[in-house]
Amino acid sequence: MDRQILFATCRAFEYIALINFGVLLVSYVVLGGDAWAGRVVDGRYFVANHGHLHEVSSQAFMCSKLLVESMFVTGLAGFVASVVRSFLPRLGSA
Repeated sequence: MDRQILFATCRAFEYIALINFGVLLVSYVVLGGDAWAGRVVDGRYFVANHGHLHEVSSQAFMCSKLLVESMFVTGLAGFVASVVRSFLPRLGSA
C-alpha cells in the first residue's frame, strides 16, 4: 500500500475516533450520564452518572448505549491508526 494512502487512512480513523468521542461527551453532558452505567427498570430507562440515575426516553438510552459501544471500536481503531502512523516515517528509512 502506498504510504500516502496509508497515512491518509490512519488520519481518517483518528478523526472518526475523535468525532465519536466528542459526540459521546456531548450526549453524556446533555443526558446527565450514559447508558453503559444506566439500567432499565419496569420499562423506564435511566442513564447513570457517578451513581446518580436520570430518566431518559428509550431512544435516548439506545443512542447513548450505541455511542458508548461504538467508542470501544473507534477508540481502538484510532489508537492503532496513531501507532501505525507514528511508524510511517521510519518505515521509509529502513
